[in-house]
Amino acid sequence: MTIAEQAPSTDVLSLVFQNQVTEEGLNSLRKKYPQDMVIDMSDDQQFKDGRKTRTERNKLKAAIKERCTEVCTAIKKQAENLSGEVDTIYGVVVNPFEKEDKRRKEAKEKAELERKKLLDGQRAEIQALRAFITDCEGKSSQYIADVMESVDLLETSCFDKELIHEAIEAKKDVLNRLFQMQTQAKASEQLAAEKAELNAKQEAAERQRAIENKIADIRMIPSTLIGKSSEDINRQIELLSATPLQVEDFGDRIQEALNTKDTTTAQLGLMYQQQLKIESFAPAPVFEPETPEKSELCSSVPQIYTPLGIWPSAKARSENGDLDLVCTQLERAEAFIAQMADEQSAA
Repeated sequence: MTIAEQAPSTDVLSLVFQNQVTEEGLNSLRKKYPQDMVIDMSDDQQFKDGRKTRTERNKLKAAIKERCTEVCTAIKKQAENLSGEVDTIYGVVVNPFEKEDKRRKEAKEKAELERKKLLDGQRAEIQALRAFITDCEGKSSQYIADVMESVDLLETSCFDKELIHEAIEAKKDVLNRLFQMQTQAKASEQLAAEKAELNAKQEAAERQRAIENKIADIRMIPSTLIGKSSEDINRQIELLSATPLQVEDFGDRIQEALNTKDTTTAQLGLMYQQQLKIESFAPAPVFEPETPEKSELCSSVPQIYTPLGIWPSAKARSENGDLDLVCTQLERAEAFIAQMADEQSAA
């Protein structure tokens, strides 16, 4: 048993308070004031004696308390002295120990803080990894493929053992989900491409039809002027010649349109020349009340007629229905003019 574990001796405590009260003094007081004493405080003398007794008790208690304070102060001071001596004696070992113990605790706290920071950072990385799914919503298949490549290159072995399995599962889940999204995106893109291709073909077909109609309109101009005056034909020739044909309107068929314009202009020129000849044989307007006889009209027609010397080839006419139609009408006109010329000669 050490000094600190020893119980204080009763004899020592008796010595401490021997100037205030001793065991013999206590026994004397017990005899003086037995517990079975009968007191009548209504009696004035006994009441006065009771006051004196209380004063006596208070003085004794005050003395005991004062002695206790003195002794406690002395004991505390002695305890402090003893503690100091003990610290000095044990300090050769305890002081380095406590210093090292503090260092180790601080190092442990620092390591725990750094580990917590590391784990928090890696948890944030896992959350960022899962966020790729949201980021890829509505993106192209190529964009998703690039993200998948980046995710696949992510090294999970660097994660802490506490989080490595979570990181591996997160990477696996994200890649699976991105693969599904890429498949859906490819299907949507293919559908959109097919729709765009179809629209482009329809637009191209509509544009070709529009171009074909424009070329056909140019080609049909001569047929609309059959039976018209040379003045109307000439006006159409001037209008057609003054109308420029733009690449924006005909695209890659601009040359075909230009060729059609030239052919149509040439046809109109033939029609114009032929119509002039027809009009040259037409009777002059009659302003007299009486209509002249046919023989007189025929004699008044100028005897000038030059047949058309250059005709489009049979191949050109077979390849162009409008040209063949115009040439047929011109042939009929030639025959009519020749017949009128013969009749005039016979007359």
